[in-house]
Amino acid sequence: MLTPNFLSNEGWSKREYDSIFTREVVEKQKVILPVWHEISAQDVYRFSPILADRVAVKWSMGVEAVARKLLQAIDA
Repeated sequence: MLTPNFLSNEGWSKREYDSIFTREVVEKQKVILPVWHEISAQDVYRFSPILADRVAVKWSMGVEAVARKLLQAIDA
């Protein structure tokens, strides 16, 4: 879940993201399934240009739509 707090935290959040991204590179598979909450594409781009290029689900779509999209991504 990417939120304004997550993106503004240069400590733990950044380390957590870097670790997960490294895992994707090493394992050669997608692990990150971004859900955006009250942030814009530009906010995500400032945090990580690579992450901004990902297909993401917006929390404002509602819980059921988010769950459905995440399941589709996992099954793909």
